[in-house]
Amino acid sequence: GDGFIPIGTTYDSNISTNYFNGTFDGNGNTIYNLYQNIENSEYVTIVGLFSTNGGTIKNLKIENISFNGITNNLNFLHGGIAGRNDGLIEQCAATGKAEFESNGNSDNYIGGLVGQNNGNIDSCYNKINIDCYGTDTTKLQVLYVSGISGDNYGNINSCYNIGNLTISMDNITSLHLAGIGFGGTISNCYNAGKLYKEKEDETFASEEQRIFISGVGGSKGDSNYNVEEIVVESSTGGYACGISSIPNIRIIDNCYNIGKISTTNSNILIGSLTGWMTNN
Repeated sequence: GDGFIPIGTTYDSNISTNYFNGTFDGNGNTIYNLYQNIENSEYVTIVGLFSTNGGTIKNLKIENISFNGITNNLNFLHGGIAGRNDGLIEQCAATGKAEFESNGNSDNYIGGLVGQNNGNIDSCYNKINIDCYGTDTTKLQVLYVSGISGDNYGNINSCYNIGNLTISMDNITSLHLAGIGFGGTISNCYNAGKLYKEKEDETFASEEQRIFISGVGGSKGDSNYNVEEIVVESSTGGYACGISSIPNIRIIDNCYNIGKISTTNSNILIGSLTGWMTNN
């Protein structure tokens, strides 16, 4: 069946309601074998151990996660700890695997710990290997995938990713792939998981398609580093770099990259730190 039902509302046409607003203290314990299988919901889907967190989740490890998600036309948010975080997640970790398939016109946010972060994530790590698939190239989508938080509008501090992130799909208008998180403020973090964008259909081409791949991520970065390989197989344009690929990045301070970055396409701008920097 669907497996474990998240704490809080999973299927919610208004994702601003029914948050978890309390404090969950794992007290250093581990939850084993969390299984979830979510397919073709009729609503926006927010899934993890928790759906949306508006409170505090701390001192918890989830080991051997097995997640399978399939969606066609609606937004999907998934993270091992929470699908969406508007509160605080600290001293948490997740290991296992997550497989996600999308063949619809939608925006999807997939993270090792959190799908979308609007709050704070502190002193956490991810060891979930994430694989994303999609075959219907007539329906293009926006996809965010990261080791800690798929999309980040908040703050991520003192976290690391050692999970491998693989994108094996071409039906994307815009791909945002990062070891830690895409956007927001990221400090004292590192990525040691391989990032791989694999081209599935050699005949597929879309002028609309852009990819943005970062070892760490973030629009502001301080004391971050990337040590793992980034490989891009794509017929499209975009950026691939060690620290941040966001065009309007403002700050890179005390950061370094020693991960190899390679691409089969000269339209992908490669930089050891950033692909394009327009401000500071």
